[in-house]
Amino acid sequence: MSSESKKYRFPFAKLILLTTVLLGAPSALAEHVELEDEHDNLLYVSFGGKGGAYTIGYTHCIHPEIGFGIAGSYFQVANEKLTTIVPHFSGRPWHKGAHALFIDAGPQLMWYRSRSPVALLEDETKFGIGGQVSVGYEFHNGFLFRPFLMGVVGAQQQRATLWGGIDIGVSW
Repeated sequence: MSSESKKYRFPFAKLILLTTVLLGAPSALAEHVELEDEHDNLLYVSFGGKGGAYTIGYTHCIHPEIGFGIAGSYFQVANEKLTTIVPHFSGRPWHKGAHALFIDAGPQLMWYRSRSPVALLEDETKFGIGGQVSVGYEFHNGFLFRPFLMGVVGAQQQRATLWGGIDIGVSW
């Protein structure tokens, strides 16, 4: 095994370990306080989130601590188009009232298409898959506000890319 392939596996392993610790540890250590006014549905716009520059997402909470959803974005510049779909699992291992620690994870599916400006050249279409994990603070009580840090791992690159974002929306 080359030293180059070892270099890229380590950040991926750290991302998996961090997700496991964040999903399990707060639940074991924190006292759970149930939400007085449960909001089962979240609809939001994410800036810098799952789909890139902006994303529109929906999450359905099946329990105050567990939810699942889907997010997507479409971005076009000149002859290039990027579509992203992200089904995800959400957890809130610690929450008190309208405040929570949230963790979100799922696959990230991307389609890229570039139209050639020259008639003799072929158009280019690519499909990619990766994984994403988000960790952040959540406030939701009719209004949703979530600043977060996020990591994405691509299937081809085998390394994590980290950044932050904000979700703003409504809950009902």
